[in-house]
Amino acid sequence: MKKKIGLKTIKSKMICYFVAMVLIVCGGLAAISYAIASNALSESVEDSMQLLVKQGASTVRARIENYYQQLEGLVSNSLFQDYNANKAQIEDILVRKAKEWGYKEIFYVNASGIAVNRNINVSAREYFQKAVSGKNSISDPMISKADNSMAVFVAVPIKNSAGAVTGVLVSNLDGNDLSSMIADLKFAKTGRAFMINGSGTIVAHYNKDTVLAQENNIELSKNDKNLAELAALMTKMTKGEKGIGQYYYKGMLKYLSYDQVGAGTSWSIALAAPKDEVFESVYTLAKLMAIASGVLVILSVLGAVFISGTISRPIRRAVGYADKLAEGDLTFAVDEKDLKGKDELGVLARSFKKIADNMNEVMFSISNAAEQVSSGARQIADSSMSLSQGATEQASSLEQLSASIEEISVQTSQNAGHAQNADKIAAEACKNANNGSKRMEDLLGAMSDINASSNSISRIIRVIDDIAFQTNILALNAAVEAARAGQYGKGFAVVAEEVRNLAARSANAAKETTALIEGSMVNVENGAKIAQETAEALKSIVAGIEDVARLVKDIATASNEQATGISQVTLGISQVSTVVQANSAVSEESAASSEEMSAQARLLNEQIQMFRLRESCVR
Repeated sequence: MKKKIGLKTIKSKMICYFVAMVLIVCGGLAAISYAIASNALSESVEDSMQLLVKQGASTVRARIENYYQQLEGLVSNSLFQDYNANKAQIEDILVRKAKEWGYKEIFYVNASGIAVNRNINVSAREYFQKAVSGKNSISDPMISKADNSMAVFVAVPIKNSAGAVTGVLVSNLDGNDLSSMIADLKFAKTGRAFMINGSGTIVAHYNKDTVLAQENNIELSKNDKNLAELAALMTKMTKGEKGIGQYYYKGMLKYLSYDQVGAGTSWSIALAAPKDEVFESVYTLAKLMAIASGVLVILSVLGAVFISGTISRPIRRAVGYADKLAEGDLTFAVDEKDLKGKDELGVLARSFKKIADNMNEVMFSISNAAEQVSSGARQIADSSMSLSQGATEQASSLEQLSASIEEISVQTSQNAGHAQNADKIAAEACKNANNGSKRMEDLLGAMSDINASSNSISRIIRVIDDIAFQTNILALNAAVEAARAGQYGKGFAVVAEEVRNLAARSANAAKETTALIEGSMVNVENGAKIAQETAEALKSIVAGIEDVARLVKDIATASNEQATGISQVTLGISQVSTVVQANSAVSEESAASSEEMSAQARLLNEQIQMFRLRESCVR
């Protein structure tokens, strides 16, 4: 039974891939070609339309200039220097030239704006005002109320020999002549031209009724939003701009190219064409490319069916070989047609044959090796169990040793801590003893200063005693002199007596003070001696405390080093214990792995028995 073609087969996938690839390539080429053609045509259209509009503007400008030249040729005649004197001749010339040039009429207007021969006042007309100011001019189409006809007036100034404007020569043209000037300006099938003046009113159009209606889309757009795009382009035209744009008109997208006419006018000429007509050739190209793409897709489907069938048949046979390998059947033979193939499928078929040959040999070797691995695994398992048991006993002994070392380490750490505390206390005592020794030295200095002060006071007292002695002698001398003076020296004798008494009291006070100071000096000397002895005793104490502090510090240092050493020993024992435990665990795991390997070897042997090997390999 043939399998149904579905997306699950290589053949169906290849067909889908081929078709998808062709679709992508054709679609991409079509899209790129369309875009390139569209852009190229768009640029070509814009250039062509702008060129046509420019040529149309040039044509209209040339026609207007021709009107000016015809009238200028007339006014250059010397007869026009004096119209009144040559009126008959001038009128004859004007009638004849109007008929010759196809004008409705040509008439003379004086400087006041009066058409002399017709008794019409045109002074308010814009074309007359420009001409009387010395410029050639042409009017917008004017509609006659009498017969609804259109007329265009061309005016040139008439100047005398001094250059002053003496009148204006005006020609009356058919108003449809402007539309006739642009009638031949066409693009595509229905693309036509029109002209507007400076306010946006249409002055020439292929539909003459539009000119009669004096249509102004700029004004109409104020009430009709559908004309907004066209009005925007016309606004640019009224500003004297040139260019091209697009707008929607009655549901149709159109191109609009525009340019200025010039020649003393405010007119602009425009050419409008529907975009669908302009791009008709591109649309035709798109249709042809779509048809071509469809044909290519059909051909690609037929080619994909043929190519995929050629490729899928050897692949299906290769799938059969793979199924045999998956089932463990290594006895299959590869088709000779597949082995002779030169492409990748031939290489695949030869690879399947090599795989089958190699797997037959490998499976046989693996079966033998599995039996040997199983036997060796059992022996390793027995050895691993013995090693694991010894490692477990060793780990137990190490744990006991580690616990003992740990207790010693704790005690040593405590001793080190106590030694450090003693070191701190000894250092503090040494510091206090040094402070006491310094204070004692300060006391000895103070005692020495007191002794020196006492000596100074003793000297002062002796001076006071000498003064009292001298005063007493002076008092005695004064009493003698007072006695000699008799009655006149009594008062002085009383004073001398008082001075002598004061000197005696000063001498007694000085003696008593001297006795006290001498006693104080004896006491100070005794105190200084005791303080000196105390200072020497404190120095001995400080020296002893410093020796004790050094010893305690050495003990603390040794205790710390001992604690560190015991910690390192403990760490080493712990690491050894960890290694022993790890070895024990590894031994147990090795024993378990050996058992597992033995079981896997048996399982491998059972799995290999599932393969059907060739008889040549089994022997």
